[in-house]
Amino acid sequence: MITKAKLIPFSKYEEALQAVNVTPNFFVSERYWLAAGWVCTQEADLMIVRDEEGLQVLPSIGPKGLVEGLAWSDFPGYVGIGMLSFLDYQFIYDPASFSDLSGGSRAVFRKNVRRFDRDHTEWEYRRPVSCEEMIQLLGEWLQEGEEVYGLETILAYLEACSGDESRVLTIGGKPVAMTAWDSNWAYINFRYCFADRSVKYSSEFVRLQFYLDMISRHKGKTVNDGGALGNLELMRFKNKMGPVRVDSIYSWKETKDG
Repeated sequence: MITKAKLIPFSKYEEALQAVNVTPNFFVSERYWLAAGWVCTQEADLMIVRDEEGLQVLPSIGPKGLVEGLAWSDFPGYVGIGMLSFLDYQFIYDPASFSDLSGGSRAVFRKNVRRFDRDHTEWEYRRPVSCEEMIQLLGEWLQEGEEVYGLETILAYLEACSGDESRVLTIGGKPVAMTAWDSNWAYINFRYCFADRSVKYSSEFVRLQFYLDMISRHKGKTVNDGGALGNLELMRFKNKMGPVRVDSIYSWKETKDG
């Protein structure tokens, strides 16, 4: 239970990060905070972000900038206290680079999107009809017994989806993939990408459409495509997509003695 704390809006924390030129991580997003149930409070002279269970999830910010302390997910270059453990990577991409898929590292990706385009001429990358449409599609595409990291947060996020920041890929009117994203002052956060696995290469193709869309939508802004969640196949895939930078994100936890 948080006591003697004043709730403050996400924008205050984001503005404080920007003021001291801190590179944000994948979790700096108001839409994500709302879906995950995170709150930011002002406690004395510190801004502290916690989850629903009271766990501090991001580094605290004081009048002079970031404060050394505990955090479930830190920022690139942050030095905290306690026990350090690797959390995940975050892959940063330049959307403009996806207008030209030449090069050896993207060879497989290039072939797969071309195969999709060859086999499906009547495709459309459109706004979702509703939030309910996206939730229904996710339910249809998940395999029986499949475990999805943060499913409750995903559902809450999609329930409050914005037609301006989500798209559905269709073939002849039938949805086969979807994307959802949000942003902060530094990045576009490529939040979710789901696809019907029975439709070959739909995941790669919708990912390409997302990046091409971002070129005109957010000119000059890079994309934070999140991490790999310990999935080696996903990590290899994202490395071959040509990131401009890959950051390592860590957790700072209390020591066993503390």
